[in-house]
Amino acid sequence: MRCGQVANFKTNSNIPIEKFAIAINSNLKKSILIKSAEEVDEKFHSRLSCKKKTYRYIIDNSKMRNSYL
Repeated sequence: MRCGQVANFKTNSNIPIEKFAIAINSNLKKSILIKSAEEVDEKFHSRLSCKKKTYRYIIDNSKMRNSYL
């Protein structure tokens, strides 16, 4: 399970920001969840503006595939 992923996009939607996560979640698979939405400065970029990145590599050498990875 991944936590803390941030994404950004521009929209001309009339949906109030307080209702945005609910509106998006109603159209997503249950395995994907938007926890919150907020307006940010026009210069913000989810990849380039981050302050910290953590990479985690998992190598599974077992004969049986692990469904939890």
